[in-house]
Amino acid sequence: MFAARWLVTPDPLLNYLFLARVFALLSLVAVALFAAQYHFGVAAVTGFWLVPAPTLPALAYALFLHSRARAAARAAEGGEAAGGKKKGD
Repeated sequence: MFAARWLVTPDPLLNYLFLARVFALLSLVAVALFAAQYHFGVAAVTGFWLVPAPTLPALAYALFLHSRARAAARAAEGGEAAGGKKKGD
């Protein structure tokens, strides 16, 4: 049995698509700061890319949970349709 099932179970109260968009924006900032430091040699931004860098794995995690939440919603919607219930009843 998987002891940390809560890590991969999406919370229905959270909007994981919104979180993924915020993390994507912050990841873009991290990549831009990294490029400014190492590719363009801007000394004023040295090390600043480390602040938003943890959003890269957080983006992957939010997208993973978003896909699991959508799959669960589709399965629940399909179960209602198979049970003969109409939407809105």
